[in-house]
Amino acid sequence: MSSVGKCLASGWCDYSEEHARLRRTLEKMVEEYVRGGSKEYWLPVIVAPYGSGKTALLRHLEWFVSEKLRAPVLRIELVELIDYLISTRGTIHESELPSVVEEFFWSRVGGERRGVGVLLVDEVEEAYDTLRGVVEYETSPLRGLAEAIRTRKISVYVVLAFGPSSILKEAVFGPVAWRSRILTIPLLSKKTIARWVGDRVRGVDGKVVELVANTIWWASKGRIGWARMLVDSIAQKLVDAVSRGYVEDMLYRDEVFSREIVDGIPLLDRGGLREASRLAGSLSKLVPVLAALVGPIPLSMLEKFVGEPVFPEASNAIVFGRSGTRVDDVVGEVEAWLARIAGKMGVGGNVVSKAVDVLRMVLEAWSVDGLVLWEQGCFRELISIAADIARELYVDEPAVYRILEKLDPDLVAPETVRFPEPVAALKPSIVARIYPLLATSPLVGCARKAGEAQILEAVEAMDYEQLKSFSRELVKVVGLEPILAKTGLDMVFVPASKLSKYASQIACEALEKPLALVVVQPRGSTVQKLPPILAALESLGKLYTVEASGRLAIFLYSLAYNYTIPSNACRLERLVQSEKRSIEQHSELLKSLVLDKLASRPATSKTAEILAKTRTMLASLGRFAPLAWAIAGSLVEAFALKLVEEAKQHVEVLASYAGSKVDIGGLVEAIKRLGSYKRLLDEEGVLELTKLPCQAVARLGLPGQPMLETVDVDELFGEIEARLETLAQIWRPEQLQKAIVGLKGVVEKASRNKLVAMLVLEIARQPLEALAQRLREVERAYSSVRGLVVELPEKLRGRVVEALAADASKASTLAELVEVLLEAIPLLQTLVEKSRELETVNGRVERLRAELVEILSRLVKTQSHSPQTRVVAGVEVSA
Repeated sequence: MSSVGKCLASGWCDYSEEHARLRRTLEKMVEEYVRGGSKEYWLPVIVAPYGSGKTALLRHLEWFVSEKLRAPVLRIELVELIDYLISTRGTIHESELPSVVEEFFWSRVGGERRGVGVLLVDEVEEAYDTLRGVVEYETSPLRGLAEAIRTRKISVYVVLAFGPSSILKEAVFGPVAWRSRILTIPLLSKKTIARWVGDRVRGVDGKVVELVANTIWWASKGRIGWARMLVDSIAQKLVDAVSRGYVEDMLYRDEVFSREIVDGIPLLDRGGLREASRLAGSLSKLVPVLAALVGPIPLSMLEKFVGEPVFPEASNAIVFGRSGTRVDDVVGEVEAWLARIAGKMGVGGNVVSKAVDVLRMVLEAWSVDGLVLWEQGCFRELISIAADIARELYVDEPAVYRILEKLDPDLVAPETVRFPEPVAALKPSIVARIYPLLATSPLVGCARKAGEAQILEAVEAMDYEQLKSFSRELVKVVGLEPILAKTGLDMVFVPASKLSKYASQIACEALEKPLALVVVQPRGSTVQKLPPILAALESLGKLYTVEASGRLAIFLYSLAYNYTIPSNACRLERLVQSEKRSIEQHSELLKSLVLDKLASRPATSKTAEILAKTRTMLASLGRFAPLAWAIAGSLVEAFALKLVEEAKQHVEVLASYAGSKVDIGGLVEAIKRLGSYKRLLDEEGVLELTKLPCQAVARLGLPGQPMLETVDVDELFGEIEARLETLAQIWRPEQLQKAIVGLKGVVEKASRNKLVAMLVLEIARQPLEALAQRLREVERAYSSVRGLVVELPEKLRGRVVEALAADASKASTLAELVEVLLEAIPLLQTLVEKSRELETVNGRVERLRAELVEILSRLVKTQSHSPQTRVVAGVEVSA
């Protein structure tokens, strides 16, 4: 049996099936934790605006735990727990919070632990800033508590109640998100309010009852507590005032309408009522009645209440018409379109259901007898209002309002029906001005007095330096400093129309320090595609784009407009006080969007990983990095790789002879890999960033363009060939000579492309230099050897050279050849010395022989001239 419409003993009422479902869900979560037995548990977070029933729901849970579960239960405000924490501990780490909660709970309910208790915590947003100050944390001070509840390691089940705010985003940020469950209290429908009004007001036209219910819905925005109070206090007053002709006086003077639904936002904005009268012009007399009875009023009824005929005419505040459509038909069409949008956005049907529910409530509150006045401009305004309400209500699910913002009203064309007679109504935007949403007027300060065109012109005339300066002020005004400081980001505000113009400046800043980019589009619901270089930075995790459209965009434009006006009255620091509520409301929205963006960012993106791999590989290439990067992925890559392979074979031979190392073993594979990385980076637009004039290449960790200087290796080749020719008498290394010829051929082929030529020459340079250096050492040794060989007797020289050549042929490296030559030098020196000694001895023998011959010759002359021949000292002498 359905409980819808029934109130329980606790005081909680199931006003709708959604209210009943929410209650049952919470009861089940609490009971499962108290009883135990489940595999996993969640931290419940109840979310609803002020006056929507959070406290009533907590009271019901208190009653349920005490009366139905017979378990200990305590309902508190967060500040009470914080006071206990400070008095007993001072400051703690997030992991200690569960034990503090247990100590606090059991000390308050009686001291002795008995089973599992339930702690209901209200007004969390009011004291959350203080909690952040006393709990040390990384992502959220509630993380340790949420984990303890998930695993049931704490004897106290905690239920939190929040008002929608950016604080909620942070509280359930990151790791807490999957440990908690957000439960939003739905708004009250106009139909429920109409039943209450019908019970309260008797003897009036049913249409009047429904129109009064519309008014109360707009004033309360569907919040249970406010709606009940308004039904009890002003429903009858409105009927009486309209019927008796003093409605204007009642709207301006009644104390109830002066109350603030939240700080700074009255139930009825009398300034908005006066503005509506001004905009209505000659129809201003209709405004009080239409404000008291929101929705389409038949002209005959309107004439009765104003006491004179009504002639429809064009107006900026009032719409007339006879064409209507059924709320159900509009909702049906919208739901179909939202489902398509959700599919494209990748969000679930639950989001569509929530968006449809909010839009239905708004449509019903501007309808009568199930019919809404069908006028395209008004329908557009109703969608915008629904998006604003969804933004406030479902702060944890931004997709709900985003799909409403993406809905194109022109695509919705339900079947129209005719009202029995013409009707009149205040335009939805005027209704929202008189009964302000919490998403109150986005225009603040001096912007209120300026027209839209003037604001747009002034803001879009700001140059980039002015936008940066304004952005610094904006961060302070909206309270983004702690978030940006914690995440290491800067922020810049840029109109969407100027995004392309300032893309380079934005990119350069983001390369220096990651940037939150607030792109503002006041003219439409979505921001156009990011320029490629900014999209590339986003993929690298250096840019976080926050799209601001709709009312938030207008608010940001109005702040920027105030910034451009050189007047003390327009200074932003003054607006923080005079426009406190509006600034707080829109600041919460901007902070929420920023937190959403940060929460959705991956630890590292695929593009960032590719860039990191690229940098690592380039670092491993050393001096080849600039040329390898320039060639990788280019049209000459295949040509270059072929020549590198050829050059590699030859330089390895040169290196083996020179006794040096070749560091190009992985060059070919590296260039291939770099080519694939470069293609992926190019697809993401990263390579476009290298064209920026702000040291972008260095900031990305990539090499710059190589200097296309000519490396002259011809001289080295000439020197090497000349020295080898010098050694040819003793050493002819055929393999080395072939390698030199082959390398010269590769260099010649590479000369067809400067980059390839540079790479090949760079590959060849070190081995050639090492070879030339070794040959110089050989030359020095060989020079000494040749000098000694020349000093040998001629008949020995050939034999010595042959011996040297035989030893040199065994040398496989130039170092070994030097060793052979150096070993030969002392031997040759000895041989030269011995040769000289022998020459000296031989010279003496020759002199003695000559002297002897001379003596014998003289002796023969003194003797008789005998024909005899004698041999003396081995010499024949004739007598």
